[in-house]
Amino acid sequence: MLEWEDSSMAASFCAKALDICRKIEDHLGEADAYRLLGRAFTQRRQWTTATQLFQDSLRLNEEHKNPLDLAETHRDMGKMYVARGHKAKARASLEAALAGFQKLGAKADVAEAERLIESLGKG
Repeated sequence: MLEWEDSSMAASFCAKALDICRKIEDHLGEADAYRLLGRAFTQRRQWTTATQLFQDSLRLNEEHKNPLDLAETHRDMGKMYVARGHKAKARASLEAALAGFQKLGAKADVAEAERLIESLGKG
């Protein structure tokens, strides 16, 4: 749904998934649901909500030591900052994502993060 830019349907599915993950205490699923909800709210340009959702995802991924989802959340948060025009915050998030992907050897994700950082230009 996110790829089709149907943020309403994506948010609905993610909210249901989040509820289930909380009930069964699946913290990593919960973290991923927060990240995907953050993407949905980014598409809606509801920046405050998206930021909080990404921060919740970061917190859970750090707490439960999930490096891949942590890097993915940093990447998605960086994309949100790009959309907002906040280059410094975007660069910081994308560099955190890049470092995480490099540690994991996730070549395609490394290449994407490098492209996104390069697109920000110097500074």
